[in-house]
Formats: sequence, C-alpha cells, structure tokens
Amino acid sequence: MNLHAIHFGEDNLYQRLAKVLAYSAKKNSPNTPIIIHAGPSTNQEIIENQRRGCFGHDIVNALKTKYHNEIVQNAELGEFICLMDLDMAVMSDLSEAEGDYDLGYTVRDQKARINSGIIFVRVSEKTKQWYSRWHEIVYQLLNDAGKLSKLKLIYSGINQSALGIMLQESHNLVLKEFPAKIWNLTPVHYNSFNSETKVIHMLNHASALSQPNGTQPGAKVAKAWLALEKESTSALL
Repeated sequence: MNLHAIHFGEDNLYQRLAKVLAYSAKKNSPNTPIIIHAGPSTNQEIIENQRRGCFGHDIVNALKTKYHNEIVQNAELGEFICLMDLDMAVMSDLSEAEGDYDLGYTVRDQKARINSGIIFVRVSEKTKQWYSRWHEIVYQLLNDAGKLSKLKLIYSGINQSALGIMLQESHNLVLKEFPAKIWNLTPVHYNSFNSETKVIHMLNHASALSQPNGTQPGAKVAKAWLALEKESTSALL
C-alpha cells in the first residue's frame, strides 16, 4: 500500500505538518511508503469559485477531491492506496488496512459520522469511476450553496457531503468502515487516545501544539505529535 497526502501551503505550519506526517509514516508504518504531493495554493478554479462566494475550507476540500481523483485515475489497476490529510500523524502499521474490499473510510459516533481524512482504495475501473463521480458532485455543490449548507449540517465538510450523497446512491462497491477512534482520531475522540491508535488527526486543533501541557484530552495528542516532530528534526541533523 502507498500513502498519499496533498500539501496546499508554504507557511510554517504546513511545513511542520508535512514533515511530521512523512516521518511518522516512515517510522511507524515502514511497509507503506508515503508520497506528499505539492498542490498549488490557488488556481483558476479557486478564483472562479471565490467569485461565486465560496471560500476557505470548502475550496481546500474541493481541491483535495480534485487531486485525490487525479491520484486514483493515474494509479495502476489492482494497486491499494491510502489518501490522507496532511494534518495527521501515523502512530502504527497501516498495512493492516489492506483487504478484499473496494473503498474504506472512517466513521465516528457523532452527528458528522463520516470523516474522509483517510480513505483506503483498491484501484479498479469501478473505483476510478467512483472517484470521478465524487469529484463531479463536489464541484456541483460549490455551485449550489443552499444544498451544500444543508448537507454540511449532517456531514460537516463538502468532501464528506459529496461522499454522503454517494453512499446513499446505488453502487456496486464493497465498502468497509473503520472506527475513527483507531484509524482517524479526531478531536471528538481525543480522550480515547492510546497505544492502539493508528492515526491522529489534528484538524483545526493544530493550535493545541502550542499548549501541550494542559489537562484537556488534546494535550496528550499534542505531546505525541510534538515528540514526533522533535524526533524528525533530530533525524535530519
């Protein structure tokens, strides 16, 4: 299995996130090499969507879908890949996710049940078609603010909203759900962080990295992330 993540910025935080993700994958999941792709921070599609009143998180998520689709379309048939957000750290072997299914995603026990921060794909003609459709729906939603607003109440982000639509449509994929508490630990589950956690996901809690000594559950995750950053810096010296 190959891991893929997209780098959408050049500021210091993006650089730190990319370094820790790459180092943590190499250290804790050596059998799953990672490629971090440098995506442009802007392009004509962004400019046009901004003119229609779309900004920030929706634009970045639309771009993520665009580049994930390109990665899947360019992958070899039969290849198993994992698409990850940049603001993650790998804590354990991810090769255990490989299996006899087409698409895997993580689920949480909260209202926004799906989180698409990590997606597993067995590349085939049908998963290539699925990703093409996913990309298409995301860009349709960028042009339908009313529908997107309603969907985000259920799914949170635009990428997840499009996935939610697709999961309700007829399809011929074999799907697999992974518990987010283990495979994609987002802030709502930070109090579940333990030795079984495979991936931590900082989301908008990257600011917690400057406050790793608190008593909140996020402090433990921040300490783990910062320890990996320190190790990665030492490894480069």
